[in-house]
Amino acid sequence: MNSFAVIFGFQLTVSIVEILIFQIGAIILGFSIHFFWTSSKTPPPSNAEKPVLAGSSINPGNEWRLKYVEEAEAKQKLEKQMRRDLEMLRDNESLLIIELEEAKKEIVRLEELTRPKEDAGETQEQTYLDQLHVAHNNLHEHNQHVSRLLSQIDLLKESERRHLNTQQVNEELHASLHELRKNLFEKENELRMIRQQQHLTTEIQERLDKAYIDFNGLQENISKLKTYIAKPENRSFEYEDLQHSFFRLTAEFDGLKLRQQSMLEENQRLSILLADADDKLRESNFQRQQLHKKVTFLEEMNRDLQQLTEQNKKLDSQLKRVADIGNMMDRKD
Repeated sequence: MNSFAVIFGFQLTVSIVEILIFQIGAIILGFSIHFFWTSSKTPPPSNAEKPVLAGSSINPGNEWRLKYVEEAEAKQKLEKQMRRDLEMLRDNESLLIIELEEAKKEIVRLEELTRPKEDAGETQEQTYLDQLHVAHNNLHEHNQHVSRLLSQIDLLKESERRHLNTQQVNEELHASLHELRKNLFEKENELRMIRQQQHLTTEIQERLDKAYIDFNGLQENISKLKTYIAKPENRSFEYEDLQHSFFRLTAEFDGLKLRQQSMLEENQRLSILLADADDKLRESNFQRQQLHKKVTFLEEMNRDLQQLTEQNKKLDSQLKRVADIGNMMDRKD
């Protein structure tokens, strides 16, 4: 009789402990759901960006600086909100620890109060056995339910941690995408300048060809004049006219020679610029391909983040159902 009473008292004490653990788990679950709900409702930082090549009237440096300041302020606000939520969770954790200590003291007190008395009959023995069986079944159900709740809480914490990590990774990816777009804008400006230099080189080459043609024509005229003067029947020209024509042609020849030399120097300089422009063009095309690959990777990462958000929503709905079941079981108890 005493052994059954002792067993019954032990089972009753264990069931009270499990009930207290169940209540504490429900409180932790409520705080976790509240924290996850508030963090999910926190507005994310604004990622809306104007087109990089919208126009040349807006200073690109000021535009990027303004966007950087706005993103930094949004990130600081999000960090402050997360710190406040973390402090709230720490306070709640300390309160739960205090409540757990008080619950342990209450359990010790109940153990002393629920110790079985001696002097029990055979009918009481049967009643104790029935009560023991019922208490054992209830204890098993409570243990299963509490284990499910604890596993759900662990999953919620893990999903919350992953959500915070994905948010941080998303912010870093947006910052890198912003930097890549800025680099793309600079490379397109360089490409535009290279095309202008190519056009200028083509124009100077055309002028140089025209100068060559004029120079060759002048040489032909000089050779014809020399041939004409060399004939005996054409030596009736005056010496002064010939000398004046010779000086004029010599001056024109020297001017054309200087012009030819300057054109050659300009052509060499433009050839060097054209080679540099070709190198920059190849480099910009390579970087553009790399940027395209990075943008594709970022789009895939955004799709993965959307799938993770949908899974978090499904987990929230399951946790709500678990909380409703816990409330129903509390009402039954």
